[in-house]
Amino acid sequence: AVVSTQSTGESFMKGLYRHIGPDLDVPAGDIGVGGREIGYMYGEYVRLRGQPDMGVLTGKSTDFGGSKLRPEATGYGLVYITLEALKKYNHYRYLPESRRAGISTNCFNG
Repeated sequence: AVVSTQSTGESFMKGLYRHIGPDLDVPAGDIGVGGREIGYMYGEYVRLRGQPDMGVLTGKSTDFGGSKLRPEATGYGLVYITLEALKKYNHYRYLPESRRAGISTNCFNG
């Protein structure tokens, strides 16, 4: 039988909702989990709890209290940590002041 993304997210939340919350644990989506999937899980969380709680999942759409920069956040974090590590260990010659880099999505498809 084919299982929909929505029913998978809802079923997952039925097992998870008692263990998460802004004062407990705030799960985030992983690779391949976007705003749509988080939206399904958040909708099920609200249905099960009977009230909305904006601080329960990261990766929500901005309509449900999510951040506009959420999709870019992990990439910016990686760049920030890399630059700080290069500075800490005195690898200044690798700092990208005058360097440019480009990444094509094609390099990840095969």
